[in-house]
Amino acid sequence: MNLKLANRQLFRAGASSVINALGAQLFSYTLGYYLLVRTGSALSFGLSIFIGPMVSLVTAPGIARLIDNWSHKKTSILGTLLTIASLLGFECYLILTNGQAGLLIAAVIVSVLMNVSSRLFSLAYLASIQGIVPLKLVQRLNAVQSVGNSTAGILAPPLAGLLFGLLSLKVIILIQVLTEVVTLLLTYRTKFDAFKVETTDTEEPDENVSTFAAAWKYLRHEPQILMLIISASLLNVIYVAFQIGGPYVIMHYLHRSATVSGMVESFTSVGLILGGAIITIVTLKNIFKFALGIYLLYGGAMIISGILLQIPILPLLIIFAVTNFILGLLNALGDPPLFAYFQVTAPYKLLGHLTTIMLTLTQILNPIGVLIYTTLFDHVSYQSIFLGNAVILLLLVICICWWQHKAQVKHLSSVDSDTYKE
Repeated sequence: MNLKLANRQLFRAGASSVINALGAQLFSYTLGYYLLVRTGSALSFGLSIFIGPMVSLVTAPGIARLIDNWSHKKTSILGTLLTIASLLGFECYLILTNGQAGLLIAAVIVSVLMNVSSRLFSLAYLASIQGIVPLKLVQRLNAVQSVGNSTAGILAPPLAGLLFGLLSLKVIILIQVLTEVVTLLLTYRTKFDAFKVETTDTEEPDENVSTFAAAWKYLRHEPQILMLIISASLLNVIYVAFQIGGPYVIMHYLHRSATVSGMVESFTSVGLILGGAIITIVTLKNIFKFALGIYLLYGGAMIISGILLQIPILPLLIIFAVTNFILGLLNALGDPPLFAYFQVTAPYKLLGHLTTIMLTLTQILNPIGVLIYTTLFDHVSYQSIFLGNAVILLLLVICICWWQHKAQVKHLSSVDSDTYKE
């Protein structure tokens, strides 16, 4: 392995992903602040929450097909160019109208285009990691990208607020255009075929076109990957109860300020950064078992927290703070190995479709979770919600363990059968 090339590839791919994520989130928050000031509607501030899942669902087939049947590097570059064109187009709109006519329509159009371009860029990168870095560094690159995305998520809201208070939206857009140009240069310099891609036995050389049917067929025959995808998606949905419930209980029941709620929520960020730093430097021998163990711990932590919240004498602020830290830590430890296992074991030509299925599933389910839990917290006591969450999670953990045991028994039976035949 060419170590110098590998490290150079790791830096370029990691840096381009982080810069792209920070720029995208900065624009999203800044546009939200701008719409909130101009329209006075909280709905307009959360525009991206509704647009993101819809764009994911509508564009998933086309983007997945493009990624798996066209150059990954060209797809990433296309995504970046579309981002730059979208930003410059919105800049021209602001210059010509000063946001006086059709602002909401223009905001929806640019948000849709930005979501499409972001998916083109990120999904093409995720589907290309085997060729960008050697297999030994796949987990590390995923960890770098995960830490970068988490850090971008932490820095974007306050940084967007600061920039919005100091600069006009037109200037902020030009700043993001510069970050996208840097991303474009880094992507252009990154070799997407620097290392040989390991093909699997499930790949059929005569099959030139990848489809969702082929991706679903592969998942049906790979229960371990399917189990990880379903487990991660369901745990993310159930975690919404803590994302919404924590601030709700702190401000509504404890009558504490938004500042206190924000400080408690910040423990999630601390856990994310610490977990990301740990998973960046460790090397895992069995990625699947580690990822599965992390998701079981994730569920267990929410079960314990849900039970502790039923005890009135315990300090709620400390329970929420510790839970947020642990869940942030486990989230950062679990996601990079999941992607690494996915990228190393799945057929390379199906990675675009498989990655699209996983991310689209998560993106669609999260708003559903938000809708469910916001309704519940308005009509049901928080103790009952968290207790119900604990019961659901316990059943989910039992199902995961049963599923894994069943898969192991099936594998051992297959091995014994092959041995007997020999």
